[in-house]
Amino acid sequence: MTLIETARALPSARDPFPALPRHRTVVAVDVEGSTRRTNHRRRDMREALYDVVEYALLAAGILERHRDPLIDRGDGILILIHPADSVPKAIILSRMLPALAAALASHAHRLRLRAAVHTGEVHYDRHGCYGDAVDLTFRLLEAPDLKTALAAAPAELVVVASEDVYRAVIRHEYDGLDKSTFRQAIDVRMGGERHLGWVRTSFTRSPAQIRPGECGAQHRHLRCSSAGGQALAGQRSDRGGGGAG
Repeated sequence: MTLIETARALPSARDPFPALPRHRTVVAVDVEGSTRRTNHRRRDMREALYDVVEYALLAAGILERHRDPLIDRGDGILILIHPADSVPKAIILSRMLPALAAALASHAHRLRLRAAVHTGEVHYDRHGCYGDAVDLTFRLLEAPDLKTALAAAPAELVVVASEDVYRAVIRHEYDGLDKSTFRQAIDVRMGGERHLGWVRTSFTRSPAQIRPGECGAQHRHLRCSSAGGQALAGQRSDRGGGGAG
């Protein structure tokens, strides 16, 4: 065995820094009013939730290799997206979330979602993931003002972006983002520190602005409409069980 082959066989070569965090874009979504549903209706809700989230990821060109497996939260999903040149943070706001809004509006099973977007260092252990970046994302997601914003919104989706995401991406208006569509409306505290969030409650981006081929036609539940817009392929499939994707 050569020295290079020996080095590759060592555990430290596969993960030289197992105790260190990994940088991730953290996206969390949660269904409005899930506790008012019976367990049977929650099964359908979860199927629809995974349908629209998987569709939106594919619509933005975010494939399985670009992210961790989706983390089930019962009535929500945690998405951890890896840093990659092919997946800049801007497309999560400019492409994935508008695709999610379009999918929610078109799906046979009506859902209304809150979504939070942050970026930071995420730790992993044998139980899962943890760290300030994850905690802050959920603190923003669960903010009472965000729930109020969704209750008053005409659309099926409201989004809150952390201050880090606003300063790094939104205010520069990358990839066609319009910073005027976000307003500073969330103010939460974590660890004795104040954290602000910028909220978007409407999505008017034309589906035609998403490049052909990004619509995730290979997804087993979804398709692109022949008119060039984004549409769901009718009813969900009846997969058994609780519906982790």
